[in-house]
Amino acid sequence: MFAYRQERMAAKSHQCDPLTAIKGFNFQPESTRKSLVVASEIAQDLPVISGDAGQIAEIVTRLLSNAVRYTYPGGQLILRAFAELEELLQLEVADTG
Repeated sequence: MFAYRQERMAAKSHQCDPLTAIKGFNFQPESTRKSLVVASEIAQDLPVISGDAGQIAEIVTRLLSNAVRYTYPGGQLILRAFAELEELLQLEVADTG
């Protein structure tokens, strides 16, 4: 099972832009309804990463949707993306929920 999963992942793995996953998530209707203050701090020099773009988008979507869902009305949500090292991407979602 583990080897199969690795092979499956390797077959889908390719270079992808992490900003595509971040920009693809639309949380505006829910954040507006809850009067959330939404901020982002996204570095311009993000590395291109290797992985399954669909799975990366799913991870980002789940992190952001959970933050919006569990933040109290009037709360704050901050998304940060930056390169920790040359080849490592760090994504942080901070909220007041």
